[in-house]
Amino acid sequence: MAQNSGIFNLATVNQAIGAGTWPNSKATNIQLLVVGGGGGGAAGGGGAGGLQQGDSVPVTPGTSYSVTLGAGGASASGAASAGGATTFGFLSYANGGGGGQWRGQGSVTQAGSGGGGPADTSNSFPGAGYPGQGNPGGSDLSGYSAAPGGGGAGSAGDPVFRQFSATAYNGQGGIGVHSLISGSLVSYANGGAGAYSATNLSGAAGTGNGATGTSANGGSGTVIVSYPDTLAAATTTGSVTATTSGSGSIYFPDAGGSGGTSAPGYIRYTNTSALTIGTTGTFDFWIYPTRFSTNHHVIDQSANSGLLIYYDSSGNLFVGATSSGGGAAVSSSPLSLNTWTHVAVVFNSGTVTVYFNGTGKTLTGTTTGFNMTNTNTVSISGYQSIVGQYGVIGYLANVRIVKGVAVYTGNFTSPIAPLQATQPAGTNISAITGTSTSLLLNGVSGAFLADSSTNLYAPSSVSTSTAAPTWAILSPLTVAGYKNRVYTFTGTGTITF
Repeated sequence: MAQNSGIFNLATVNQAIGAGTWPNSKATNIQLLVVGGGGGGAAGGGGAGGLQQGDSVPVTPGTSYSVTLGAGGASASGAASAGGATTFGFLSYANGGGGGQWRGQGSVTQAGSGGGGPADTSNSFPGAGYPGQGNPGGSDLSGYSAAPGGGGAGSAGDPVFRQFSATAYNGQGGIGVHSLISGSLVSYANGGAGAYSATNLSGAAGTGNGATGTSANGGSGTVIVSYPDTLAAATTTGSVTATTSGSGSIYFPDAGGSGGTSAPGYIRYTNTSALTIGTTGTFDFWIYPTRFSTNHHVIDQSANSGLLIYYDSSGNLFVGATSSGGGAAVSSSPLSLNTWTHVAVVFNSGTVTVYFNGTGKTLTGTTTGFNMTNTNTVSISGYQSIVGQYGVIGYLANVRIVKGVAVYTGNFTSPIAPLQATQPAGTNISAITGTSTSLLLNGVSGAFLADSSTNLYAPSSVSTSTAAPTWAILSPLTVAGYKNRVYTFTGTGTITF
């Protein structure tokens, strides 16, 4: 937006409002996910509800959009019912999933994803998915008591074939589609698995909401709307929940003891080659300590060729990762209590540089010869070899490990938005491409331990009980726009932007 002597003129204000970039202006484009109700199961699994989604769906400010969620189809011993359609105003229509079958043909009529074909018949025809919304169900290719899976939004249901055997074979349902629209990585519109036995002729339900079907009734439909929090909140009626998704932080509680026992919280990962960076790599994170006690290990793979970043009771930061277990210490006390500090530890061909809030710090001790080859367990907070000691007391946000890239090459401007797995080059900032990011904990609400790198690593163990890390709304990223408004409908309602 252009400025005139530091003041926005009417033309530039109107231009910004029209583009949807003026703070508190109404949304004109939204991210939208619409899923129909899943089909019921009957030996053949139920088909998933149809799935429609868009990252930039145009909406009209001031217009009320009605939402109707499709119900899941009912199970049956013969032909199960299809799920109901889900609608979002006139913009989107997601068909219900097809019902599974026992004898006859899998449900095909306008099904989002087709139901599984019938069991115990050589005349097996699965349901066909609606174009652009889902996939067909599987077939029984033998006619000897096999139960195929229902189609999912991401793939067809599994066909099955058996011959001259007393064993009944059950096909898996088709996979759904993964989405981060809610702030958590969730799979939506999964097909139901087949289920055949002498006493159970009901396949699992096709699911409209991403949860695996546990009964033969289809899952209900889903509507989720998301857009940047720089824009004004919407007005809603009916059954809808409004949340804000985005980066918060991970809170490690104070156990109240002394020394290492005061901070027992940890998140541990089984090491892989991606977490063993060698001589070049970058570790950065935001930290907000609330108490200093003895030593606090932020990242610990143990010394002797394994990375160790910790701070002491005065806030001095230490880095250790040489073959002799030596380290380098920041010469001053850069960490302050109850204050966010962005820390970047950069290794470039074995030479270490440490930045605080984008400014390089003079180090004492060993600063060259680093080579991280240790394959021990990696602990985020806490002592790697002793569970439940020397963890962080306070908050960590945006913990990122990058292998093979010295991301920061000189003083830089601290990030004001969540760190990303890939990023373009900037002033004294190297580009991160491909799969260089090994681990990224953005602290997203609803899935604060989710790894946002392409590895999608899950922790091998996490401290529990009173030492368990939890999600916190506290964040170093105070500018608007790093979070999204999220509206999740659980029933009929309306939304007005």
